Amino acid sequence: MMRGIPPWLFYTASAAIMAVSFLFFITLNTRTDPEGRKGYATLDLLRVRWLRRLLCSAFFKFRVRLFVTCIFIFIIDLPSKNRSMLKSKMI
Repeated sequence: MMRGIPPWLFYTASAAIMAVSFLFFITLNTRTDPEGRKGYATLDLLRVRWLRRLLCSAFFKFRVRLFVTCIFIFIIDLPSKNRSMLKSKMI
């Protein structure tokens, strides 16, 4: 659970987010191939020029890699911080 949020609010918000996202993907237009068969719903974000320019830029890629690396280091280093906190509380 999340600290500071009542359980009923957490569960209601989670259910609402799931319902809205499910309805969004259901109502999305489906793509048809040349034979006329319907496929799965797709949304090509790279068709938007400014979004394609942003996502394909070297600076954006570098920032995403840096962010993921920092999270990885935080996860790897977290157990060592917890052990040091436990030792200080025992003293």
